[in-house]
Amino acid sequence: MKLSTVAAIVSACLAPAVLTAQEQPAKKPITENVYTIIPYAIYTAPADLGDDAELRILRGGLGLDAITPPLTDTLGLRISILGEYSNYDFSDAGSFIAQNDLTLDTYIVRVAPAFTYRHSDRLSVFTGPIIELGQQVGADVGDSLTYGGFGAVRYK
Repeated sequence: MKLSTVAAIVSACLAPAVLTAQEQPAKKPITENVYTIIPYAIYTAPADLGDDAELRILRGGLGLDAITPPLTDTLGLRISILGEYSNYDFSDAGSFIAQNDLTLDTYIVRVAPAFTYRHSDRLSVFTGPIIELGQQVGADVGDSLTYGGFGAVRYK
């Protein structure tokens, strides 16, 4: 195959991508609430902890994201909620914990509303609080509550 033929094929393949990058239509504005449900499950195969000890982890959860229509021309709101259950199964672990076999059931509930400030088409700022309850089944709720915040800047 001649080099000019290869160049023509590459040009033909890249041309739509270049046009797409330059002529992207504006996104449609959100006019109603948008909900996204995110189910997941994770299984970690037995991990060798030494001295014949093993750890298996089973985790499953469900997340919900809700995006509202813009509150103003520049301010938006998104709420994320996550619920997760985890099971930690230690076997033959007597060499580093008090019990030889131990199973722990834990859960997490997280709420994270996010406010978006759109300064321009290129610059946005995201910020909000995070409130999380993460505990072993039967633990005191007051000792299991954590909170914090997050922030990010996006520049296109």
